[in-house]
Amino acid sequence: RHVVLPILVYSLALLMVSNFRYYSFKDINLRSRQPFSILVGFVILSMLVIAEPQLMLFGGLLIYVGSGPVNWLLGQGRDQADMVAEPPPSAADGEKKN
Repeated sequence: RHVVLPILVYSLALLMVSNFRYYSFKDINLRSRQPFSILVGFVILSMLVIAEPQLMLFGGLLIYVGSGPVNWLLGQGRDQADMVAEPPPSAADGEKKN
C-alpha cells in the first residue's frame, strides 16, 4: 500500500532525466484557419475538463507522460524491422569498379 507512491516518484524522476522525446506542441498554429471538427473537439474536451477536472487533467497528463516511452518503443521496433529487412552491405559493394 505504501509502495505505490515511491515507485511513482522514482519513475517520474527517471523520466525527467531520460532521453525520451516528447511532443513539444511548437508547430501548432492557432492563427491559421482550422477545420470545424477541431473546434467541436476543443468544445467537447473543455466540457469534459469542466465536468471532471481532476480526473481529466490526471488522464491527460498520464497520456502525455506515457507518450515518450511508447513512441520510443514503437520507434525501436521500427528500427529493428528495418535492420532485419535491409541486408548488411558487403565488401564487394564498397569496392570501386573500373
